[in-house]
Amino acid sequence: MKTQLFNSYGEFLKREDKNINGVSESFSLGNTDYEKQNNTNKGCWDCENCNNCVFCTDCSSCFNCEKCSLCLGCNYCVECSGCYKCEKCKGCWHCSDCSELFAHSLYCGK
Repeated sequence: MKTQLFNSYGEFLKREDKNINGVSESFSLGNTDYEKQNNTNKGCWDCENCNNCVFCTDCSSCFNCEKCSLCLGCNYCVECSGCYKCEKCKGCWHCSDCSELFAHSLYCGK
């Protein structure tokens, strides 16, 4: 999916095509290949090295996640927030403030 540079997150939220990924100027400076990094994502903001994610924000190295934010290395998560090293978390849903405590759980949902 296409990735565009936006002046702010607010501007990104106002985009006409909600499937377009977006990055901030500060993110683009440290991630010059941001288009390649978001090639398989849809509607994500400032995500780095994620694959097949949808409507996520500020995540890194996640796979098949949806509506997640601030996640690192998560898989198959939905609506997560504040995740950290959750690479072994699979089938997650409605997660909040995940941490390494959940790293060996099959579900971190509530």
